[in-house]
Amino acid sequence: LNAARFARAFSLRFNPQTRDECLRLLREEVARQPGNRMVVRILGTTLNSFGQHEQGLLYLDRAAALPGRDPVTLYNRGQVLEQLGRFVEAEAAADDVLALAPHYPDAHAMKLRLLLDYHGNLAAARQHLGKFPPDFFTTDSGAVAAGMVWLYSHEPVKCLESLRPARDFINQNNSGLVRSIPKAYLTGLAHRMAGNVDAARSDWRAALQVIEQRLATQPNAGPLLLNKAVLLALLGEHAEVEPLLREIRQR
Repeated sequence: LNAARFARAFSLRFNPQTRDECLRLLREEVARQPGNRMVVRILGTTLNSFGQHEQGLLYLDRAAALPGRDPVTLYNRGQVLEQLGRFVEAEAAADDVLALAPHYPDAHAMKLRLLLDYHGNLAAARQHLGKFPPDFFTTDSGAVAAGMVWLYSHEPVKCLESLRPARDFINQNNSGLVRSIPKAYLTGLAHRMAGNVDAARSDWRAALQVIEQRLATQPNAGPLLLNKAVLLALLGEHAEVEPLLREIRQR
């Protein structure tokens, strides 16, 4: 592995204007080391992160076909399959990962998403929670995974308890069931489900403050603006929602 070339390619991936150079360097490294699973895998995941899912999958297939079975490669491949809507194959990839690495948290999260979103099987999702590594539920991803399962199951008390370890603003990677959202938005939904309307409104007000604080430094962040619109609608402040939605559409 040419460490200097690889480090330069990695640094270039974060700037849209240098993505072509990033890919050029990574492709050169793959050509030099076609049997290096990590190099081939990283080209695949980089292409996927740039929205080139089919191309990324080709390289992840190549990496997965190399001798030996690597759970990280299989998981990355499953991510792309899920993004492409190839859910049966994605679930098979998640199962393969968990057979190799039973405590792989992100693979458990993928399996859980597929049980919820593809199969719509709440009973199986609740059962799968018991297969997660116990310490996973102290992380944002784990707390939200459990919290969402219990929310969908109309178990607001269990949802609130599960969400307790999560930070005030949940900003997960692609492994999460939700991304870029205040915890108080979710706890507000649970309080409303439990019939505690005042507690729900209090949480949504707190969530709105979290969003406003982030918008102060990221005024053009679309997901934050959308979160704000949703929270205003939940609070019944509809006069503020439509102008905000128009602003979002114009971006």
